[in-house]
Amino acid sequence: MNPAIRFDNLSCMNGKTGFPVLLLSLLLSAGETAADSAPSPSSGYETARFSMYCYWEGEATVGTVPGVVASRIGHLDGKEIVEVTYDPARTDVGELARALERRNSFYSLLASSAEEEAAAARHLDPSDVARSRGEPHFIESKHSLRVSHPELYYLDLSEAQAIALNAWSHFGGPMPEVLSAEQQRLWTKLREKLRDGQPWRLDPGGSRSGEALAEYRRELKAWLADD
Repeated sequence: MNPAIRFDNLSCMNGKTGFPVLLLSLLLSAGETAADSAPSPSSGYETARFSMYCYWEGEATVGTVPGVVASRIGHLDGKEIVEVTYDPARTDVGELARALERRNSFYSLLASSAEEEAAAARHLDPSDVARSRGEPHFIESKHSLRVSHPELYYLDLSEAQAIALNAWSHFGGPMPEVLSAEQQRLWTKLREKLRDGQPWRLDPGGSRSGEALAEYRRELKAWLADD
């Protein structure tokens, strides 16, 4: 991991870790090899990038906005960013920016072209839109869920489940009822394993679909059965 990125991450920690150092170390190391890809948006979805003070706070915040279907965090032009894929029939960049502003975690929408700038200007003040250069470097996403509730994060969560649970993990309140019956069963066994101090050795590899997900499910069940 780039030391500058590690330092930048620490700048917006919320202090709610509470897990053993070994487990935290393993979880942080997973971020070093995180895939630079998000779930492929379906036709009609749109993507926006926001610059902010803290991308962990930002990702948890956009996770509370109906219509958000995917999110990931990273760095661009020396700034912390959140990339959001959303359904324009349910939300827009103005609503997303206002949600971030309410948490004091919004600097600007980053537009990569004049066309994107013009489209954003329909929902935002021009002073809230900035041109970006280059491509982002994405890192391991869903920080609050990953650190505070790894027994949930390392289930075979869909992106929608991960978004909802990450926002809950950060802000608190009633836990969203988004897990299937099978996931609930695996969650119980995961908590037992981690409570017993057994070392974590699985890595979902950033993929939550296709054969990679099926293989991860097999590995997870085998690990949980290995008593």
